[in-house]
Amino acid sequence: QAALGWYDACLSLVPLSNTAVRRDALEARSRCLSHVGRTDEALQTAHTLGTIATNMDHDCVVHTLVAAIQRQAGHLQGELSALTRLTSLRPLDAWHWRRLAAIYQELSRCARSSVQCNGEQSHSDSDGHSNGGSSCGSGSSRNCDTHRPSDNSDPSTACGFQSCIHSDSHDASTCALPNVGDEECLLIIAEWYVIIRYRLLLQLSSASQSAFILDRNLEAQANITSDLEKSGVGETTLMCMAEVLGEDLVTLGTTGDESQGTDEARSHDDTPNSIGQFEKRWFGRLYGVAHG
Repeated sequence: QAALGWYDACLSLVPLSNTAVRRDALEARSRCLSHVGRTDEALQTAHTLGTIATNMDHDCVVHTLVAAIQRQAGHLQGELSALTRLTSLRPLDAWHWRRLAAIYQELSRCARSSVQCNGEQSHSDSDGHSNGGSSCGSGSSRNCDTHRPSDNSDPSTACGFQSCIHSDSHDASTCALPNVGDEECLLIIAEWYVIIRYRLLLQLSSASQSAFILDRNLEAQANITSDLEKSGVGETTLMCMAEVLGEDLVTLGTTGDESQGTDEARSHDDTPNSIGQFEKRWFGRLYGVAHG
């Protein structure tokens, strides 16, 4: 709280023309607001910071800041929106994909918990009494629900996977994953994709690394391999995904796409469509591979 007061005082003294110092002070003020639980004000300050961004590095700072604020507040969907924009700006940064993998894993868990909760509730209703031991009323289940897109949003944009399925004439009911609902199926495929891409990027960067940085890289790769083995992902599916991802990385390397950034990614508006656009761009072809 004291630091927040200092940064407010700093901003009142810095002239509007000194954008470099104002950017630093605004970022610090936003982080202070987030730390004391004033999330809305923190996001508004981050938006103000975005209005004086003049290059892609500045945009990356804003998206990283928003992701941190949303994570601090426990808003999974908001963090995902910020990270998809950040990853679109820097698609060859392995650590952005690592965080995306963690988010999709959490969303998959939320979807699974929701299905279990609905099943328990239906069983309870059919028996005519409440199941006192049910976890449906737990805080984690309610939190999962609040991170999903609004029921009023357009499903073709709020869920990029679904729009890909419809446009590519895939049938979600034919998901190759047994005993898994449509929503969880899509999230699991996204999780696999992001994890495999994260490993490929680590492998590409390891050739130029040494010492403790290389050790950290190799340790991360070993953990990914272990996680994939535990998940039960079929070897054929992994090979198909890796093949598609390899083509994509070659394309990125030859076109210089990472340095361009899209208008959607450079925008600082937090909308569900940003997630849909990201998933449609990066996961559309992979969903077909998983069905194959």
